[in-house]
Amino acid sequence: MTYVKEVPLRRHLLMASLLTVLAVGAWLFTISLLLSLVSIVVIMKLFYQYEQRFGMRSTSLLNVIGTNTIAIYTTHRILVEIFSLTLLAPMNAARWSPQVELTLLMVYPFVSLFICTVAGLLVRKLSQRAFSDLLFSPPSLPAAVSYSR
Repeated sequence: MTYVKEVPLRRHLLMASLLTVLAVGAWLFTISLLLSLVSIVVIMKLFYQYEQRFGMRSTSLLNVIGTNTIAIYTTHRILVEIFSLTLLAPMNAARWSPQVELTLLMVYPFVSLFICTVAGLLVRKLSQRAFSDLLFSPPSLPAAVSYSR
């Protein structure tokens, strides 16, 4: 993580471009792990750059996402299952051209991240209004019981 934070991609644009081309090439030979890793690093780098540019405040995007992690994660699990089940059959049946599949794989992490985050925040807001935030609050610890003999 430290390496991702410290290395400016603009200075290593050629290397980043070559890695992206290599990831796409590996994907063409049905090795998708490298493409997934490149997507994860790009997303992490984007969020780190956002934090550096706008700083951390109580109303900043990363702080709002951080305080709503439980809601975002639970809705994310549901949405990712829906997306996967919907997209898996057409991709396995090769109904789309390789160009469409590659475009989908390049855009999917960013679009799904956005959709899952917005849906999680919306569900949290609805939960707060409808159930006093009962659904996404951690359970309270039971009172300590002391036994005397």
